[in-house]
Amino acid sequence: MPGCRAIPARRAARGLATDNVLSRQGLAAYIVHVPPGDWQPTWFTCRQGTGGLHGLRAARDWRPTLVPGKDNMELRWLKWTSLFFRLILIFGGLSNLATGQAQVERAELGKRLQRLELQWAQSSPAQQAAVAAPMQEAVSSFFSLRLLRAAEKLDEAWWIARDATPSGTERTVIGHRVHVVELLAEAASSTIPVKLVPFYTTDEALDDAAVEFSITAAPTTLPIQRPANTEQIGQTARFSWKEAIAGVALDVSALPEGDYEVRTLVRLGDKSLELLPAGWSRIRDARARVEQVRKSWEEQEDNLPPWIRATIQDQLRILNALLEGEAQEVDYPAHHQLIMCEKMLAQPESAAHLMRETAQTRDAWLTVAEGRKKVALRLRAPRPVDTTAPMPVLFLFHGAGGSENMFFETYGAGGAVAAGLQRGWLVVATRQGLTGLSLDAKQILDSLQPIFPMDRDQVYFMGHSMGAGQVATQVGLHPTLPRAVVAIGGGGRPRALEAASQIPWFIAAGSLDFGKSGAKSLSQSLKRAGGQQIVYREYPDVEHMVIVQAALPEAFDFLDKVAHPKQP
Repeated sequence: MPGCRAIPARRAARGLATDNVLSRQGLAAYIVHVPPGDWQPTWFTCRQGTGGLHGLRAARDWRPTLVPGKDNMELRWLKWTSLFFRLILIFGGLSNLATGQAQVERAELGKRLQRLELQWAQSSPAQQAAVAAPMQEAVSSFFSLRLLRAAEKLDEAWWIARDATPSGTERTVIGHRVHVVELLAEAASSTIPVKLVPFYTTDEALDDAAVEFSITAAPTTLPIQRPANTEQIGQTARFSWKEAIAGVALDVSALPEGDYEVRTLVRLGDKSLELLPAGWSRIRDARARVEQVRKSWEEQEDNLPPWIRATIQDQLRILNALLEGEAQEVDYPAHHQLIMCEKMLAQPESAAHLMRETAQTRDAWLTVAEGRKKVALRLRAPRPVDTTAPMPVLFLFHGAGGSENMFFETYGAGGAVAAGLQRGWLVVATRQGLTGLSLDAKQILDSLQPIFPMDRDQVYFMGHSMGAGQVATQVGLHPTLPRAVVAIGGGGRPRALEAASQIPWFIAAGSLDFGKSGAKSLSQSLKRAGGQQIVYREYPDVEHMVIVQAALPEAFDFLDKVAHPKQP
């Protein structure tokens, strides 16, 4: 077979991929050596009798030779070696979700999950329980990098939460997304090109559907707090389904600079379905202004405080990507962020005040840095911020494949952020890679101290899945830092376990949650170490994603009791 050769098992580590699967039909272990090329790592399986290999795709066609293992020792060695490479492929794939077309898919998945969560909160217990099966498949599809399948199952869960049985036509409508061609448009342009594109495969034709587009201002509130109806700007534009698929130009000549959303309503006879909104920005002299920010940043770089230098560097990366039409994982308020960069560079001495004021009225993106290490944050402060009254701090740690945006956009449609703000806490969501945080919680607090007045005696941690493991890691590093912690859908073994056990812990998992064993093990180890305030809760008919939303009310009740203990 051209371009591919089999190699002995003990040289597999020098190849690019191995895989084995223990299936009901038995063990099939294979090793494949793949020559250099342009590879796209995704999940793959080899099953006995199928000869199937999925996941390593080359820019050219090739067919690998599969070599079965020969003896039990060889098979055991292959099992662990292939597990190592599988983890590399999965983790590499999850990391690569931050690039290219995957950003479009991430953004759509986030919006579809958010839509489900908002509906789930209004559903009956029976409907909530029925949602678990498609959600389990959605989560499994995400971690096997079948993102479009994950989206399809999220939508299936949404229909169930609505107690609705959709027609094939309705499924087809919901299977589409709104594509704004120019994400960062010049204010001099009088139109914005928009089209509907299939997000996942559907079968029905929609020749008779009508599509209505409208423009609204981009929201600045959390999803859970947004009104059902948003006031539109200007007139509704009506088109046929075929026209919307081919692409249309919406008149935006009367719009000032700003951040906006395209809203889309599809009419099917006497029924209508709303598609998920798509964000975009309108900026005067956008490219020239972004370039001027870059030049000014380079001129001042050595004299800027680390957090300003790192924040503007990250914002420039995003703004330049948007200028080139590259989607981000959230609808990014480019107009607002560009003005923030311009103001921080114009008056660096006032940047802390600017960030503090911004965080009281809308989400703030900020990057803290120490030397070459940095951590991107999304945060929000209660209103008003009294610089003479330090605020408690709630750290939020996301799961694998997520980012600092996840707790703000999903996990109960921003429910944890809203609950923290209601209590007067500064809410800080961190971005962590698959190897953890570049800076620990104490270092992040130190970096934020010049910007926000913080009460370091009232610091709380909350994390989901991999983020629950991060909670355990941070407690192990600084067992006296948090006043209480919440670990949901996962766990870990903190260093200095005995000291960690003296902290109040709320640990939660769903009965169908694959992170349940880790959460339960964490709870048991803390109790064995002498912990007296270790609470474990298990939620019936809940899987690995909805568990956050399901557990939030009890989790914050627990934190309230720690923050305000009853007097004897």
